[in-house]
Amino acid sequence: MEEPTKIKFNSLVELQRFGMQLDPAVSTEMYYKDYLTKEIKELDTHKGVYNIEQKRIASVVSNDYTIIQHRPIVESFTETLKAFNITAFGTIWNYGNRVYIDCAFGDREVSDGVKIGVRLKNSYDKYTSFGLEAFGYRMACENGMFLGKVLKEELTVNRMHVGEIDVSSTVATFLKALIEKEDKLKGYILSAMKDTIEFSLVEQLLHELPKKHRDSIIYNIIDAIGTGAVTRWQLYNTLTWYSTHILTSDYTQIKVQDVAQKLLLTPIVN
Repeated sequence: MEEPTKIKFNSLVELQRFGMQLDPAVSTEMYYKDYLTKEIKELDTHKGVYNIEQKRIASVVSNDYTIIQHRPIVESFTETLKAFNITAFGTIWNYGNRVYIDCAFGDREVSDGVKIGVRLKNSYDKYTSFGLEAFGYRMACENGMFLGKVLKEELTVNRMHVGEIDVSSTVATFLKALIEKEDKLKGYILSAMKDTIEFSLVEQLLHELPKKHRDSIIYNIIDAIGTGAVTRWQLYNTLTWYSTHILTSDYTQIKVQDVAQKLLLTPIVN
């Protein structure tokens, strides 16, 4: 399993500096060996995305594919946040060919120590598109919270690597919409705090997760809270804690966070 380099940043200056260390990539011609003539020929319909730092091909793509470089998007992202007078801290999950940046806003708290923010993503290996989604960070347990499905109206950006992308304009539009939705997120949190779940229902609510992760999460609930009733907010925070502090696979992190988002959105009917 590919392990990311996890980099903490405490300011936009640090994010910008660390962002300039992310892998660059270039397009390169691709060749193949003709099955009949055994000649080496250039592939005229596709090209390669070559990771310069790793010195290897990240993916084979169509000629229409546009490489969106990690470094320039981090530069544009941080400059746009500065223009909005936003302070920020967070984590870079650097897999080389793909990167996720979980960025919490230092001066925008919605409820229960939760800071609102943005998750930025990009890749060279076609694993993910360039994108932005709402993000939260709970100070008490340092949990990252993916909120793209919770605050979905105008708050999830996924752009395929085709054509030009104005990162600054895209981020600015996203930030304006996000700030307008802070009260909506606060409402979801307060609702989850009041909603009680019988412990016997917990495993049922986690049925979408693989058994080993489901069992680990239930163990953590028992260890922290016991086997009595829990609130939907407590269960949600256990899931986001597990995703943030235990998991390293981006696929599994996203899966656990998706289950957490459904939980935050859906009141429990006992």
